[in-house]
Amino acid sequence: MAEQVHTLPIDNLAPDEVASPVMIYTPRTLSWGQLISKKAIRANVILRSTIVPDYLAIYKAHTLGLQGGELTKPIPSEELHIPTENVIGFHLMPPYEEEPDYDPDEINRKMEPVTVFVGPFFFHGHMRMSTQTDLGTFLGVTKTIFASLYDVDIVHMSNTSMKPIHVPMCQIRRTYALFSNRLG
Repeated sequence: MAEQVHTLPIDNLAPDEVASPVMIYTPRTLSWGQLISKKAIRANVILRSTIVPDYLAIYKAHTLGLQGGELTKPIPSEELHIPTENVIGFHLMPPYEEEPDYDPDEINRKMEPVTVFVGPFFFHGHMRMSTQTDLGTFLGVTKTIFASLYDVDIVHMSNTSMKPIHVPMCQIRRTYALFSNRLG
């Protein structure tokens, strides 16, 4: 009997699939690895698409526990399934990036500087909104589950040895994060 060889999906992508390096924040973990998606759906907005999966499957993954004040050693796994309902933050892993999801020449829009608290992380960035509104009003009328944040610097609140992560765009679950006018 021949030995069965297991291959990861990222080693056998279909012609209409792409693997993208992502970072995913939950209340207790930070995970990163390769997300497989259809080429027609940009990875950086998959959580705002009409076909959001119940689980985000990432391959060649690493996970850090975020309990307590100290970062732990990453735990590797070949395949990791994260319940989408637990995702607070999501972005492509630098230096990978995709085109913005908006028209920069659109009139009556502004980039509002904000700080978003995601577990033990500060996400210092900008939210795109009408020039006629402010952060509180925007959050009150926006009905999307995930809000986009742009030009973002991510820092750990207490672990200064962790280098900041800069991403052009990320997705934040509005109901699990805290939003503030820009801090510091």
